[in-house]
Amino acid sequence: LLKQTKLIIWDEAPMAHRYTFEALERTLRDVMSSFSNSKTIFGGKVIVFGGDFRQILPVVPRGYRSDIVHATINSSKIWDHYKVLTLTQNMRLKKNGNDQEIANFSKWLLKIGEGRLSEPNDGYADVDIPKELLILDYDDPIPAIVQSTYPNLVDQYKCPNYLQARAILASTIEVVEQINTYVLSLIPGDAQDFYSCDSIDRADVNDCEIFETLTPEFLNSLKTSGLPNHKIS
Repeated sequence: LLKQTKLIIWDEAPMAHRYTFEALERTLRDVMSSFSNSKTIFGGKVIVFGGDFRQILPVVPRGYRSDIVHATINSSKIWDHYKVLTLTQNMRLKKNGNDQEIANFSKWLLKIGEGRLSEPNDGYADVDIPKELLILDYDDPIPAIVQSTYPNLVDQYKCPNYLQARAILASTIEVVEQINTYVLSLIPGDAQDFYSCDSIDRADVNDCEIFETLTPEFLNSLKTSGLPNHKIS
């Protein structure tokens, strides 16, 4: 499949450690060397990396700023082989050209990314979020954000366009569960539960005594980012 591939697209590339790109480059060069005598970078494949360096960079546990800079893609030895293309038009704004609110919000985000929103600083600065983006009057944050994001939910929850047009983002899976539980309590009818089927791979390579302690009950209890819970309602 890799030999037949003409184009590989990697989105959010600045978030990944530079070693991942170097590993991909060596792998493709090795795979393609058995197909031809070419030793070109990435095995001669066209790779499109997309992303914004103003957003989240690679996470280096307990690392300093210098460690993060060293881990970014543009610190890699293969960066000189990249051709950088810069997007100059905000296509979302172009689609919603008459929406001044979106235009102002986009300009505000751009100023944050470029470090132009606050006084000159060394990389650490306080950012005041505009009041129109905050929910100020509430007793419980969960009902408040649900009401703000999903107004008239009880009347609209069966409408696909209504649900596709909005979303609530949370930093932890615990908060996601709280929001989901509250939303389910608002929707009429009985909730339907769906369960995962968790088991250990019994292949010979995984023949280890420690796997015997990993029961299905233990696997069902695991909750981590990137994976759905054992029970989803």
